[in-house]
Amino acid sequence: MPTERQLQILEERRKRREEYNSTSTSKIPLAIEGSRFPSFQFQKPLTEQDANANYFYINGTPIWLSQAASHDDHIIQDHTVRTSSSLWDCGVILAKYLERHPSSVCHKRVIELGAGKALPSIVAAALGARVVITDAKEGINAAEGVAALNNLHIHGRGHGWVESVQSLDWIDRESDMMNLQNGPFHVVLCSDVVWVEYLVPYLVQTMAELPLAVDAKILFAHQTRSTRIDNLLFEKLSEHGFVHEKIPNSELHPDFKKEAVCLMRIHRA
Repeated sequence: MPTERQLQILEERRKRREEYNSTSTSKIPLAIEGSRFPSFQFQKPLTEQDANANYFYINGTPIWLSQAASHDDHIIQDHTVRTSSSLWDCGVILAKYLERHPSSVCHKRVIELGAGKALPSIVAAALGARVVITDAKEGINAAEGVAALNNLHIHGRGHGWVESVQSLDWIDRESDMMNLQNGPFHVVLCSDVVWVEYLVPYLVQTMAELPLAVDAKILFAHQTRSTRIDNLLFEKLSEHGFVHEKIPNSELHPDFKKEAVCLMRIHRA
C-alpha cells in the first residue's frame, strides 16, 4: 500500500497536470509514435533461449529487463508506473550509442535519471560502468532485479555492475538527494525524460544538484514532441549553467536512428 506521503505526491502531480491542461492553448499528446525498430524480446526465458526470438544484444550478449514469468504488466495502475514500465525508442538508441562508444562509460561512475526499465543503465554496466539507477519511488520496481537478471551485481560477469536502484523524485527530491550514494558521477544518462512541460524545470534542477565530477557529461536522448517544451528545456539548461550540443548522426549506431530523436551531450559551461 502507498504511504500517506506517496499519495500526497501523486495528488500534487495530478493537480499540476490538470493546471497545465487547463492553461495550455494546445494540448500536447504524451503518446510516442510507434517504434520503427523491430520488437525485441527482453524477457529472460525460464529455460533455454528461443532460436526464433528477436533478442536485444550488446556486444553479442543478450540484455534482459524482466523474467518471462513476471506478471508485473497486469498490475500496473499509476501513470508514473505505466510510464516507467514502458520501453521507449530513446532508450534503445542511447543503449546502442553506448555500445559503439564504450569508453564513454567504461570504468566510470554513472547515474541514470528517470530510468524506467533502465536499458541504458544495464548496457552501461555491461560495458564496465558502476551504475546507480534512479526513478520516482512509484517507478523503481521496473528496474528492481535487472542487475541480477543480467549477472551485473558486484561479483557478476564483468568489471561493471549496478551498485544500487534508488528513489530520486525530481519534485520531492530533498530526502532522495540526501540519500544518494556513490558520487561524484562522471556520466548522467537520460532517455526520453522530457514528455510533459511542468516536469522540465524539476528535471533540470535535479541535474544541477547532482554530485557531478568536474568533467561530467550528460548523455541525453530526446524525442521532440513540442517546440515549446524543447525551448523550455534549453532555457532551463542555460539558466543552470549547462551547455548542450547535438551528437552527429554519424556517431550513432547506423541501424538505430530515428528522425524525431536526437542525442545530446550536456555539460557545465
